[in-house]
Parts: sequence; structure tokens; C-alpha cells
Amino acid sequence: MFCALSNQVPDVPVVSQKSGILFDKRLIEAYISENHKCPVKGHELEKEDLLALEAVHSARPRAAGQQSIPGLLQAQQAEWDAVMLENFQLKKQLDLVRQELSHALYKHDGACRVIARVMKERDAAHKALSELQGEVPAATAKAADGKAIPKEIFAKMTAAAKQLSMKRKKRALPSDLASKDDLKSMKEARTLAPHSTTTPGVTSVDSFNGCTVTGGMDGAVVVLNNKNEVQQKLTGHTKSIKCVFLSRVSERLVTASEEVVRVWAKGPRGYATVAEFHDHKKPVTSVCFNPTDDVLLTCGEDGLVNLYDMSSTGNGKKIVSLQEADIKKGFTCGAFHPDGMLMACATADGGVNSVRIWDLRSMKAFNLGDKDCKAVTTMSFSENGYALCTGSIDGVVTMWDLRRLEKLRSITFEDSDPARPTPVNKVAFDLSGAYLAICTDSLKIYDVATNSEVATHRDHKTTVTDCVWGDSARSITSCSIDRQVKTYEL
Repeated sequence: MFCALSNQVPDVPVVSQKSGILFDKRLIEAYISENHKCPVKGHELEKEDLLALEAVHSARPRAAGQQSIPGLLQAQQAEWDAVMLENFQLKKQLDLVRQELSHALYKHDGACRVIARVMKERDAAHKALSELQGEVPAATAKAADGKAIPKEIFAKMTAAAKQLSMKRKKRALPSDLASKDDLKSMKEARTLAPHSTTTPGVTSVDSFNGCTVTGGMDGAVVVLNNKNEVQQKLTGHTKSIKCVFLSRVSERLVTASEEVVRVWAKGPRGYATVAEFHDHKKPVTSVCFNPTDDVLLTCGEDGLVNLYDMSSTGNGKKIVSLQEADIKKGFTCGAFHPDGMLMACATADGGVNSVRIWDLRSMKAFNLGDKDCKAVTTMSFSENGYALCTGSIDGVVTMWDLRRLEKLRSITFEDSDPARPTPVNKVAFDLSGAYLAICTDSLKIYDVATNSEVATHRDHKTTVTDCVWGDSARSITSCSIDRQVKTYEL
């Protein structure tokens, strides 16, 4: 009988009580000391499980096959084969270890490169911040044509920007903010068709503090109360309304139709026109007030951006006018940053000129975009202050990082036909910045953190043109070319 490990006659034979396999005591005890298991069966094995066998040592038998030269050669061949097999296994294990080492070194090198890049960006950010903090803000911000924001307004804007920035950093999410499950269960609460049937279509909507305003293709501006009841119909415009904007500070309203911009103020008998501007040569695409309500922004298809002094002493005086020579197809929309010291206008040019942003402290401009961007149709600043969302004519929604001026991610819709994509008509963050509403051929709601769709409303019969969130994302109002204004609530 032979040892299962050495294939030789054992000097001191022992047998495993668990498997019944014969071993040489010296070899099996050395193996058990290191591994504590059977080398053949693999089960647990201790020295106490070995049973010694009595053997006669007077004569060690020699295997019959090894008493001849052919037998010896066969035994040598078997040992050679065993050595070769063991060598093969060792080489195989060596190759595996080399691959694991190579993979680990590759990951280490990648991590070092990422760390180096992040450190470089950090150093650049620190340098830019130190330069910015070292500068003494000028009393006025001068535009390209030599005009300037009056120092009183600029000082008020600067103070408001600091206050809003500090408030945003300390602000927590509203305790009653709608959850994703709430948004999934949101139902249509009210529907209204306040505009003319002869020229159907509602092009824009805005809402604040219980008041909703809509603009239609019939040239009318309709003011609704919180129950969607018509309070007043403003008929100063003669052509299709392009955009409407309700002030968040005063009871003022701005509307635009083709090349005409009107500012309305609320009095005892409702809204009445207090200012009218005809400075654009092509249709105006966007109007809005800055956070202090002292500056009005207008931009249009003529590539012109105007700022007007709407303070109590300004009387609607144009204080800044920017004509960008490299913008060929004009601006499609515009907005102020939540802090009010940046303004942005999206372009129909696309590419690297997709969005142009101006720092109102110096009127220096910089761009957002890349070569793959198509004409931008809408944009929205997040209240967190560092994210900007754009929607384009090819049905793509893109999230941008204002700190690094680079693309974060994009959204494309599974139900969109790549050959004939549906343009994005509106993107709008809710006030918390947690959710994003998107108007295409339907009203879609996305969770910003996960970049995932939460709900889709297809109640409108045709293109959804605009939407506006209610408080704490607990309601949303949309309008469409089908003449309907719909309000969804929890």
C-alpha cells in the first residue's frame, strides 16, 4: 500500500478515520499543521483523526512494476508527467497573478491621473477665487456700447446677490416638498380654454402668488385667479404673444408680441400698460425681471439683448444694449441667474455658442456649448445656483455645470422618433431644484438627482408650449396649442 501524498510505501503508515485514505505520518501531519484539511477529499482533518497502522519494518516490499528496467522507466515517466503538470499549474497561476497585478497597476495609474486633474482644477479655482476676491467691485457695470447700469441699481443688485447667495447655502428643502410618489399620482385638477377659438393656441404661461397669466396666439393676455377663473383680459397687443413674465417682487407683468414689449402694472381696476418698448427689429423671444425687480431683460431673434431701468426713478430707460456680432441666428430665450449678477441668453446657432452668459459686474461674456449642440429653444437656471438646463430643437435636454462651464449629462426620450425628434419647448426647475419639468408633445417630470423620468402627462391633444411650477412642486400648470390651460395637483 502506498501513501496518497508521496505514492511511496510509508515509513509510519496512518489512515484517516474520516476517508479511510492511507498516508505517511510525517507528510500528513506536516500538511495538516498548515491546512487543517484532507489533501485528497478536502474536508476538515486534524491529527486526532489519524489512526496509526502497525507495519513490519524488517523488509520493505518493492513494487513489482519497478523490479525491471521497463518498470523503472515507466515510474520515471509518471514522475516526469507529474512534474510537468505541476509546472503547468504553476505557470497558469503565475499568468493569473500577472493579470491581476497589471489590472491593479492600471487602476492605480488612472486614479493618479484623476487626482492630478482634480488637484489642477482645484488650484485653478483657488486662483480664480483669490483674483476675484482681490478685485474691488466697480460702482457700475459697463456694456459694450458704453452705457452702464446706474450705480444705485448696481449696488442694490450686489447687496441682493450676496443675501440671496447666503440664503441659498443655508436653505433646506421644504418640509412639504412633493415626493416622487406624489408626482406619480398627480392628477389633472382644472382645465380652462381662455383664449379665442378663431386663432387657437396658448403660447406661454406664468404663475406666482395665486395669480396665473397666459399669452395666446390671438394676441390676448389673460389673467386668472387661483381657481383658474378669468379676472382680466389684456388686449394691448395685436399679434401672437411670444412670452409673459410675472414679477416676483411687485405687481407687474411683462409681455412680448413680435417686436413689441409691454410692461403692465396692477391698479385698482386691474393691469394697465405703464411702459412700451419697440427697440427690437425682429420678434422678441424672452422677457424677465432680475431678482430686485429693477432691471428688465429682453432678447430677440435680431441678436439684440437690452436691459431697461425699471426702478422707481428709471422710467424704463434703456441702460444696456448688446449686439453680439458672432451670433448669426439670434437669441431664443433669456434669464437672470437666481443671484441676479449673471444673465444668460440661448442662441439658435447651437454649437459652442449655444448659450452666452454675461457677468454683470464686468459685462464679460463666456459661452456654454459644444460641437454636438443644436439650436437651443429653452433654458432654466436651478435655484442651487450652479446648474443650468437647456432644451434644444433636436429633442435633447442638457444639464450644464456653471462652475466648470461643462456638460454634466443629457436626457433623450425613449418615445421620441430619432428621424423626426420633437423639439423641447420648455424646461423648468421647481423652486427646490429637485425636479425638472419638460414640455414637448407631452408634459414630462424628471427627478434631477437620478436623471430619471417620474411622470408623463399626455392630456393635451397637441404640443405643450409652456409650464410653471406651484409651491413645493405640489402643482404644475401647462398650456398647449390645443387652447387648453391645465393645472395638475396632488
